[in-house]
Amino acid sequence: MPRTMLPGLPPELIADIFAHLDLQSILRCTQVCHLLLNIVSETPSLRYRIMLELHAQEDSGCLPEVSTECLIGGLSLYASRWDNLDFGVEYNIPMRKGNYWELCGNVLAQTIPKSSSIEFNQIAAYARGIKAGGTWCVRLNFNFRAARESDFGIDPAQDLLIVVENTYWRKGFVPAEEAGYLFHIRHIRTTSIHPKTTLKPAVVRISARNPDAHVSFSIKIAGDFFGVRVELTTGALDELRIWNWKTGALHLHLTGERNEMHSFAFLSETHVLIAVQPTSFDDHPYLKIIAFDEPTPTPTRVAHWRTQYTLALDLPPLKYNLVLGDIRLDSEASPSWRPGSKHYVPFSSDPQAHVCVVTILLANMRDGCSIAISLETFQKHMRQVKPRESVRLAWGLWGPLGSRLLEPDCRLFADWEFDIRVYGTRYVTPIRNRDGEVFLAVHDFNQRAARKAASTVEETSPEGGMEVLHKPSTSSLKMFKRPVTTQLPYRRVLLPLPVDARLDGLLVTEDALLPFVDGRFVVIAV
Repeated sequence: MPRTMLPGLPPELIADIFAHLDLQSILRCTQVCHLLLNIVSETPSLRYRIMLELHAQEDSGCLPEVSTECLIGGLSLYASRWDNLDFGVEYNIPMRKGNYWELCGNVLAQTIPKSSSIEFNQIAAYARGIKAGGTWCVRLNFNFRAARESDFGIDPAQDLLIVVENTYWRKGFVPAEEAGYLFHIRHIRTTSIHPKTTLKPAVVRISARNPDAHVSFSIKIAGDFFGVRVELTTGALDELRIWNWKTGALHLHLTGERNEMHSFAFLSETHVLIAVQPTSFDDHPYLKIIAFDEPTPTPTRVAHWRTQYTLALDLPPLKYNLVLGDIRLDSEASPSWRPGSKHYVPFSSDPQAHVCVVTILLANMRDGCSIAISLETFQKHMRQVKPRESVRLAWGLWGPLGSRLLEPDCRLFADWEFDIRVYGTRYVTPIRNRDGEVFLAVHDFNQRAARKAASTVEETSPEGGMEVLHKPSTSSLKMFKRPVTTQLPYRRVLLPLPVDARLDGLLVTEDALLPFVDGRFVVIAV
């Protein structure tokens, strides 16, 4: 169509056409002429779509009665408060001093000592219309319960509670063939059997004739699946299993030497990411992506190094072997997570806007670094792998452009008990300046916002303001064989902490920071 015909078309018709275009096409059209730019600027629904994309959010569709202008105002407030760390409310949640806790979907759960109860606290999200004060407590009164705490996992969006039973505490009363670790699939508010599971009884099991009293579990949930990393103290092989909690089907069962499979995170409901530290001295840490889209044909376990994988990504070569150190993956929530329908929030984090942070700690657990990797980086290289192929990429083929190496003072968080420092595109960690003052540094790896900011603002370090870091940076940490250069763009803003505050932990949610100070969680919500 000749450009001269555009003025003859009704603006409403052009706006309706734009509503069927993708965001990139809309933005290109705004550069054609002032007419199209004005139509987009004056059409609330188009402005809202652009803002959602810029701030890595998606519309929930739950509030049809709310005007688009009100949604724009709420989103602007939400983004501004995070960008400036201008929080709207602050209050405390007492720490129950139990052995287990979880944080998911703005719900903090803690076990209560010397009981079989779990307390849940709904975290405030005032900028999105969720008030604080939603607190409830459940008692785990199934047949195995005594006055003993249990490890657990939660997904409030699905009303899902997964509780671990270790039959070690019932030895002498359990037949050897039934001994082991049981994962009970329950409703988060009633502890009754979850209505969406077809399992009868609603339990999946890891058999162990001689259960380990000091076994530890890492439980993560992604949609219909939950994964469990089992770390034993008896010298037996560590395990990673993934089940469909609705059907009980086992989709993945891997084993590894102690501290070989350090950590895992879901990339989707079909792929899992594992941090691997080989036990041989001539190999280096790497990340492995494995598909679990089909149930395992047999319940036979497989050593992780023998299983078919999609993609392996080498981390920067280390100067020393990491056998006694640690590699940790942080990526919350899972990329498939969305808020439940009972929370009428106007918008929420885009599941595809995620960062995964790999923290490498040396044997002293005080020195190390963090490498932030965008979900887009993983997806880009996964798309290039042909079906039934396994591809391993050296660090230089993916890391310099697809990640950013950061050098936090690991000593500030090495001993934390409460520690979730990643949510969506944000990574929060304590740092210390040259004067010894401690700050919380909020790194935002929202790539669209970082690129937009980089195109309009010079890279600076304004006092108390937002930094935009888009140029390559080189780390000369002695832990690596050679200097490491990375350039994934990000923005950063610092939050000073009170001089006398003792920071013993930090939790990050979609709407708040929860520093753990003086035996309590201080909720600082936008």
